[in-house]
Amino acid sequence: ENILRTAFTTLPEVDVFLMALPADQRLFSSMRASFELVPPLPGAPDQPCKVFACPRGLYIPNLTIRTARVEDHDDLVPVFNSQSEVLTERYGEFFLAEVIAAQDTQSLCLSAEADGHAVGLMSLTADVDVRMLD
Repeated sequence: ENILRTAFTTLPEVDVFLMALPADQRLFSSMRASFELVPPLPGAPDQPCKVFACPRGLYIPNLTIRTARVEDHDDLVPVFNSQSEVLTERYGEFFLAEVIAAQDTQSLCLSAEADGHAVGLMSLTADVDVRMLD
């Protein structure tokens, strides 16, 4: 289980792991909860092996990226505070809600959602002071 979680974490472009076994072999008992038999194509001749698949979603939640909503604030505060409370101390308790509410044609906030809850936020702006980048 840890190997699969680590593999999916370090290989974000991989959505499924496949494993082929000889047709007369059984799947290892420790892998039965993670791998599922891929049915052969209808009308396909008998194959010398069976193929099993383990989808990413069993170990890493699938994310939906969408425009952020002020309601995401309650889900996002623990995420931000687990990294650092400096932002809350410096900008106030509702700074995330304020950033999200301030979206306009020059700025956009995107939320990453997993299992119906916001788990990440990206704030983008076209208003960049390029002199600060020097």
